[in-house]
Amino acid sequence: MFQLSSVTTEAVIRDGAFARTDFAFSTEPGTLCCAATKKYLKLANEKPSMAAIVTTRELADHARPDLGVVVSELPLKAFYEIHNRLVLDHGLRPEFEPRQAASARIHPSAQVTERCIIGENVVISPGAIVCDDTILEDDVFIGPGALVGVEGHFYKQFGNDRVKVEHGGGTHLARGAQVLAGAIVQKTIFNDSTMIGEEVVLGPGTLVAHGVDIGARTILAGGAQVAGFTTIGEDVWIGPSAVISNFIQIGDGASIELGAVVGRSVPAGQRQSGAFATEHKLNLRAHAKLWRL
Repeated sequence: MFQLSSVTTEAVIRDGAFARTDFAFSTEPGTLCCAATKKYLKLANEKPSMAAIVTTRELADHARPDLGVVVSELPLKAFYEIHNRLVLDHGLRPEFEPRQAASARIHPSAQVTERCIIGENVVISPGAIVCDDTILEDDVFIGPGALVGVEGHFYKQFGNDRVKVEHGGGTHLARGAQVLAGAIVQKTIFNDSTMIGEEVVLGPGTLVAHGVDIGARTILAGGAQVAGFTTIGEDVWIGPSAVISNFIQIGDGASIELGAVVGRSVPAGQRQSGAFATEHKLNLRAHAKLWRL
C-alpha cells in the first residue's frame, strides 16, 4: 500500500492509503484515480473500490468522506505524476513469479526478457521480442518479428509541458492465442494487463494498444488497429486495415469489415463497414445512392 502524503508534493487535504492507480470507473480495490470533473467525481464516489482521488479544490468538499484527497490546479497532471513516481521509484507492476516451461520453443534470434511466464508448448519465432510482465499461456504462438509487451504511445500535454505516462502494467495472452508476423501487443498503463483471449488470432502487422481486452476466438486480420482500453467480445471479426477507436466496446459476434473506421461501440452480432463505420446494410444503401448519381 502507498500513502498519499509520501508520493506527492501537491496539497493533501485528507491522507489515505491506496494500492494502485486507474481510471475513475475502475472496480479494482484500493484505487487512486483522477476526478477532475463532476462526472468523474460522481463515478469515484459511487465506486466502493475507490480509495483516493486527485481533484480540484472546488470539488474536494464533495468527495466521499472515506476517500483520501489530493487537490491540484492541474489534477490530471498531478495524477499521472503520482503514477509515474510509483512505476519508476516504487516498483508498481503486476505481481507474479517468472517461469519458463521446458517444452517452450524459443528461436535463438528471439528476445525474451527475464520477467515473463512462458507456458507449455509456446513457440516464439525468429526476431520476436517479448518484454517484461508478459504471460504467455500454453500453446501460444508468437510469429516472426512480433512485439509483445512493449510500451505504447501515451503522452499528455499540459500547456508547454508534455508528460510521458509510464506503462506500469503487463500483457496476458491466453491459451492458444496467435500473434502473427510483425504484430504488436502493448502492455497496459496501470497495474493490470492487456488481455488477449483464448485462440485469438492477431494477423500480420496488427496493433493492439495498451489496456485492450479481446475475447476468445476473435480474429484481427492483417493491418487492423485497436486503440487503447477498448473491449472486444468473443468470436468477433475485425477486417484488414480496420481501425477501432479507444474506450469503446465491440459486442460478441460482431463483424467489422475491411478498412472500417469505428468510432463508437458496436452491438453484439452487428456487421459494420465504412468510415466512420455504421451498420453494414445502411452503409451499402448510402453508397448505392451515391453510385447512382
